[in-house]
Amino acid sequence: MRAGRLTPPCPLWTDDLMSQHHPRGLSDKGQNLIEFALIMPVLFIIVFIIVDAAIALDRWVVMTNAAREAARTGIVGADAAAITDRAIGTSHGLLADPDATVDVWWTDPNTNGHGDPGESVVVNVEYCYDLLTPISRLLPDRDGCPAGSLRMSACADMRLEQGVSGITTGGGCP
Repeated sequence: MRAGRLTPPCPLWTDDLMSQHHPRGLSDKGQNLIEFALIMPVLFIIVFIIVDAAIALDRWVVMTNAAREAARTGIVGADAAAITDRAIGTSHGLLADPDATVDVWWTDPNTNGHGDPGESVVVNVEYCYDLLTPISRLLPDRDGCPAGSLRMSACADMRLEQGVSGITTGGGCP
């Protein structure tokens, strides 16, 4: 070994042998392009799922607020039509969809046919959220929603402050 010059630890690492396997002038651009093409669909699906989850959370919060606001309207003696209108009006148009439902009922433990102060008004809203993720279209129809949709529901149960007559009875939130 001569002084001042480093020799490779293995003869396979010499410049002469490397040039035989990877000729000068060639680059890894083709390999990079193939790797990019293989990874991008997976990354797009992950991004779609994150965006879908964020929008679905927003829709659920809007529906929960609509059910709560409708129940607040009901505790002061409003009828079922006024409660339903309040739910639809505060849902930013989500509950105006034909697949959406708004159910209103009162608990009547003494079975007198009237909603007495201290009893409950219950508002249950349901909505089909259409997923953005393209792969969700492969999912079957379920819960009364078309393929690629997710059924969301929210329920509010509040005590009556004023009595109301002509009620539909039922239990608490499902």
